[in-house]
Amino acid sequence: MKQYKMGDVREDGKVFYQYYTRNGVTKEYWCSREQYDKLLIVRKEHDKKNAKKKLVKNLTPEQLEHRRLLVKNLTPEQLEHRRRLNREGKRRRKAANPEKYSKEHREWMVQKKYGITQQDYLRMLNEQDNKCLICSTSLSSGSGVKDKPHIDHNHTTGAVRGILCGACNLLVGRVENNAELIQKCSAYISSH
Repeated sequence: MKQYKMGDVREDGKVFYQYYTRNGVTKEYWCSREQYDKLLIVRKEHDKKNAKKKLVKNLTPEQLEHRRLLVKNLTPEQLEHRRRLNREGKRRRKAANPEKYSKEHREWMVQKKYGITQQDYLRMLNEQDNKCLICSTSLSSGSGVKDKPHIDHNHTTGAVRGILCGACNLLVGRVENNAELIQKCSAYISSH
């Protein structure tokens, strides 16, 4: 059986086309010249779009480490240039759609700092009936510090414990690792 290469043309004018699926299977078929040209354009766009992903995906751990070191070894001027470009990009995105930027930024920060997604956060709020776990104050997304939801977490392990109001979150943060301080506060309030 003859092996065809991509672009080979049969007597009837059909062109040979092949591609690889994600799981590595080769798909081959004959198509018209117009179809072939369109497929090539789509393929080039796809390859261009995914070139960077492929580069990173196919790198060995040693190559990835080498890239990180290159970034670490940038001159102060190069680092400042990168930072300036990042700041300008942030400003543009924020100016274009401040509400969307603010929401996306908060979601990203929650994911980065606490390791929970927006869905986890909303589920927790719903399980708590939108109330603080300590004082049962109704939590809202308003601008007030007292009723604004705060994610409480263990500062040692980083584990999220629940969602509190601003005042309770501050209180827990101050007395978290000091049981004696809690007793002193209680005694002080009882005596006055």
